[in-house]
Amino acid sequence: MTKYTYHIDAGHGWLEVPLRDLQNAGLQLCEVSKFSYGQVTDKFVPTLYLEEDCDMALFLNALQAKGEEFELVEKHHDGDAFIRNLGRIW
Repeated sequence: MTKYTYHIDAGHGWLEVPLRDLQNAGLQLCEVSKFSYGQVTDKFVPTLYLEEDCDMALFLNALQAKGEEFELVEKHHDGDAFIRNLGRIW
């Protein structure tokens, strides 16, 4: 069973997902909205932070469709989460 961190601040939430897990779920990066974030290097996006309204559900539904088991671990942030300072995926 894979554990995913669900980051929550006072205004929003994001699911931390390695890019390879998104791809293993059968999804492409281009399917993720402009409201999600990523830790971006020059040519690679190793970790995604999928926004909770659409992208998180898209990913979790894809995992469920494949019969994958997962657990969400909530991490609450005081003030704004660091994720807001990361680059947008698009």
